[in-house]
Amino acid sequence: MNDAERLAELSARLERVNPRSHARRTDPATSKEAGYSLDPTKLEAKVLRIITNFGSHGCISDQVEHEMMKVFDVKGSSVTPRYVKLINKGHVVDTGIRRKAISGKHQRVLMCRTSWDSLTKEEQDEMS
Repeated sequence: MNDAERLAELSARLERVNPRSHARRTDPATSKEAGYSLDPTKLEAKVLRIITNFGSHGCISDQVEHEMMKVFDVKGSSVTPRYVKLINKGHVVDTGIRRKAISGKHQRVLMCRTSWDSLTKEEQDEMS
């Protein structure tokens, strides 16, 4: 098979891929169903709601994951990828503070933008 044929085959395979699918071809049907049902935007909104509820105290990932499981029955593996998206969109701030997690390791303290902006510059500096 030459390069042109390989490229044509690859293009044909890519056209058959559903961009909403979040599961691998080899995953069981249940994983594929879960992948089709995932809406990252709705999940981001839920994560933001949980982070917002912590107010100016902020929260670590362990706390967010616990609340997401308790309130929405969503596992941590679906939650953690949302932090970067929310930070990049400006909805969440990494305060620069680290707190000890259940594992004994330190996790960053996250805060919703509105809570962060309500702090004075001095309070923000004390936290960082």
